[in-house]
Amino acid sequence: MKKIIKEFKLSYKNMILGGFFGILRGILLVFFFLLIFHYFNEKNYNFYKSHSILISIFLTLKSFFYSF
Repeated sequence: MKKIIKEFKLSYKNMILGGFFGILRGILLVFFFLLIFHYFNEKNYNFYKSHSILISIFLTLKSFFYSF
């Protein structure tokens, strides 16, 4: 791993920020697809919403932070 970091001249900050924004981009893409599914078919929208791991984790974290 250190060899790759030195070869591409990356820092650990760049890797952490890249991972954070990658996760954020993934969440935004999932919600964008949810918006599209909602307009196409209500049944597929509810199925995807109830079976998506990313959305269930996000909603659990949201309810956890709102409980404070």
